[in-house]
Amino acid sequence: MLMTLLFVAGFALVAAFVCRALLPAPWSRYVFLLLGVPSIAFVLIGVGTTVYFYIRCEQGAVARASNADGSITATLSAVDCGSADDRTFDVTVSISDASRPLDQTIFRSRGRPAPTNVAFTGERSFRVTLEDGATYDTSLIGDGTVPDKVWSVISGKVVP
Repeated sequence: MLMTLLFVAGFALVAAFVCRALLPAPWSRYVFLLLGVPSIAFVLIGVGTTVYFYIRCEQGAVARASNADGSITATLSAVDCGSADDRTFDVTVSISDASRPLDQTIFRSRGRPAPTNVAFTGERSFRVTLEDGATYDTSLIGDGTVPDKVWSVISGKVVP
């Protein structure tokens, strides 16, 4: 609802500036006051609401796993914006033994069931476990250490 309102306010703001440039003197001011001022107010309210809700979100690590020499670390992090159903999770693999540090996302999730653990299953293979016991496996392949599969799970359903 808010995004639709901001979209309409943006169009009204553009129309107000175009009408202000094209209409004769008294009408250009009236049209700008009618369309432009409320649009600017709606845009400011939208920006303020967005900033307020982003400030409320907290990000923290839920689980972390490292290989023996600590050169590869897998981190399960959560972004908590209030309710458990709106929580988002990312599993990121950080590789520090490369010529430059590299981070690869191997798993993304939103809602329930939430991921609870990330573990190594091989030298460059990982398993993410969810609350309901489901597991998702990914391996890093090649010199560029690209994941063979990046899992996206939204409310328990795998998104291709």
